[in-house]
Amino acid sequence: EFLVKGYERYVKLDPVLMEHVISALISNAFKYSVKKPNPILTIEFLAKEFHVIIKDFGIGIPKNDIENIHEPFFRASNAIDISGTGLGTSIVKEYVEINKGELNITTKLNEQTEFILVFKR
Repeated sequence: EFLVKGYERYVKLDPVLMEHVISALISNAFKYSVKKPNPILTIEFLAKEFHVIIKDFGIGIPKNDIENIHEPFFRASNAIDISGTGLGTSIVKEYVEINKGELNITTKLNEQTEFILVFKR
């Protein structure tokens, strides 16, 4: 599902890096939420910020794993049986920061995860 909120405007971001970021997060959203509702990609234009939000309804991230989720090769404890290298979110975080943004995560175990990319104007 794809949603756009707010008044669309030009946003200066590196399109190649952002394509990798969004692709990686959407891929993860599907991978970690098999047989669940489809993920939602939301683009949100606010007065002083621009958000990209990828929300899935999958396994979530255990509270104890959140602080390490951006470390290279780190895998959440509930993702051991799901294929992956543990590099995706560390690369995503780096690419977001190169674009002068920040990456926030909200999650509820076995319910949902939201990756929220925030870029200031």
